[in-house]
Amino acid sequence: MRLSFLFALIGLLFAGVAPAASATAPTDTTTFQLHEESEMIVHGSSNVRDWTMDVESFSGQADFSPAESGSPAIHSISVEVPVEALVANRSSMQEKAHKALKKEDYPTVQFRSDSVTVATAEADSFAVIANGDLSIAGETRTVTLRAKGASQGDNGYHVRGEHELKLSEFNVERPSALLGALTVSDGIRLTFDVMLQAQ
Repeated sequence: MRLSFLFALIGLLFAGVAPAASATAPTDTTTFQLHEESEMIVHGSSNVRDWTMDVESFSGQADFSPAESGSPAIHSISVEVPVEALVANRSSMQEKAHKALKKEDYPTVQFRSDSVTVATAEADSFAVIANGDLSIAGETRTVTLRAKGASQGDNGYHVRGEHELKLSEFNVERPSALLGALTVSDGIRLTFDVMLQAQ
């Protein structure tokens, strides 16, 4: 899999927002897992050039209840990204990124949400706002992720979005190279395009 968010489940305007789901899911809940063809990409920049890192593998799931009026209810979302799976086209950059993210001590980046709001965005799609905890390099912050999804019938759901964050918010030291002549910018953007299929 490739990361095409870090981390958007993802700035949309939408109307008719339903109340956030409770932490206790109803009995008709179905768990959907991320399909292996899902993609994520981390986008960033430096004082020299823009850069990207593919996420070659990640896992996650979401608990859905059937739609009553076009949009499903989502009760929880969880995603885990192994730091080892963040791959750059330059081995030196990849090594520095893994070190900055404290891979040995904190081998995964995690997002968890039990507060998810869904609303109809268009006739065939829905918007998602997930309030939850994002953990990076041993630091956890509450974030709001937004995404747009659509039902694929028996094939599950297609969800895509993006999320922007600052490395400094998680006390991550920005990687540098060439004796400091190249320094990674504080802000990064995660984009994702994922398929969820029933477990």
